[in-house]
Amino acid sequence: MRSIVINPQGVLPYGLSDWTTMRQKECMYVDRTQAIAELDTTAAHACLWGPRRTGKSLLANQLALWHDKAVPEVERTELFAGTYIGRNPTASAGQYLVLALDFSKVDECRSEHYLKKLVNAAIQTFSEKYRKAGLLNEDVKIDDKYYATSIANLARVVESSGHKLSVIVDAVDSFAYKILLHVSHTCGLRAKERLDIGSFYQLEAWGTSVLRDFCLRLNLCGIERTFFTGVLPVAWPTGCSSIKRVMDLTDDPAFQKTLGFKSSDIDELLALRFPAMDPNERAKHLAAIHRTCNGYRRSSSQVEALYNPQGVWFYLDQRQNHGDQMVPHIDPNVLPPVPDEVVDFLVRHAAATNSPVRLMDEAIPYEPLHGFSTADLFDKRRQPQALLSMAHYLGYLTVQYPKDEALGNVLVAPNEEMRSEFTDSVLRSLPKVYGTLAVAAMAKDVLPAVAVKDAFDAYLTGRLSRKRTYSRFG
Repeated sequence: MRSIVINPQGVLPYGLSDWTTMRQKECMYVDRTQAIAELDTTAAHACLWGPRRTGKSLLANQLALWHDKAVPEVERTELFAGTYIGRNPTASAGQYLVLALDFSKVDECRSEHYLKKLVNAAIQTFSEKYRKAGLLNEDVKIDDKYYATSIANLARVVESSGHKLSVIVDAVDSFAYKILLHVSHTCGLRAKERLDIGSFYQLEAWGTSVLRDFCLRLNLCGIERTFFTGVLPVAWPTGCSSIKRVMDLTDDPAFQKTLGFKSSDIDELLALRFPAMDPNERAKHLAAIHRTCNGYRRSSSQVEALYNPQGVWFYLDQRQNHGDQMVPHIDPNVLPPVPDEVVDFLVRHAAATNSPVRLMDEAIPYEPLHGFSTADLFDKRRQPQALLSMAHYLGYLTVQYPKDEALGNVLVAPNEEMRSEFTDSVLRSLPKVYGTLAVAAMAKDVLPAVAVKDAFDAYLTGRLSRKRTYSRFG
């Protein structure tokens, strides 16, 4: 997929995922719209998984604008001028009425209630928009009690109007993923309550049942086209099993390239943005970006690592505003949150002896689980690889290249700065007594990764010796 930099001296699109806004502001952009053409020829129903802030929401937004029949042709031409899809238009342009949903707005505490509100609000907006455009013969009736009826009414009205319907769901895994990690904030549970594996899984399964019901309604309505994005597919096999036609494009090389920038892309961005910068200085900045932007590989066959686009835009913004005085550091919006619920989950998990926490100072052989589910995280046979898959999908770890001839696929930290952040997160997640051990060791010049892993091992030994049942707050 050839990279084309659009408007190299334009506004840096840091934090933006709305294509119309980016074009109105004349933003700099690395063209990835060939993915729209690939989608149109590959699958009518597809999903794409990847670490957060890597361009999935932007692709979903571009896809909606490209397919939307209510967008005037002149406006669509202007929006995609200079892009691959603009120069190579597909027959799907302007052929659908598009229902776009963002599940990141669904609150995990009352997921069914909030999903109903979100879907009904989106359908109401859809009805008003396409009625105003003269593309619907009647209003879509909203059922305030049961959103499934609203979806069925939507499909019927679109079909009776002689049009085709496309549904795009961004962050489809969001609320099920939040339920998995944020148990202390879910459904009124108090922080002091202790959950065993069974009740923990039942709670998450309840969330995926809401997702399953939503997907079942889409399937029954015979919708022409669907596209889903997400970070972690744990809810997909159970929550979305009713949609059997969806093709997972995550490991397709044509789509892997859409979720990040290659080194050659970044070098081109530096050359175009700062034309006075000589090659040696560009190489220095490129090395700094490699340290701070979390190089990511889906598999050992992927030669070039991909770097987080928002991290790159953040770096370029810092360079532009501070010049040679800038201090390279990781984009705070790409860093793990504090406290980090993912690391906390990994530390507390019953299979923590084989968890990604051990990758602080060692590499671990890895057999990726494609389409793994929440159940795999609690299955004794599959949970070690499920935990690694979880950390890999989230971008905490990457596949080493080239492939280790002795060990096969190996997971490693993407770079030293992210390894340090991961180590700090583990330290914060350990019970206080073990965190104190790590801090004392570091005071004696023990390397942080070694000190924290030793404290983690001591925590595991103590936990196993007391035969404690797994608890999210253990």
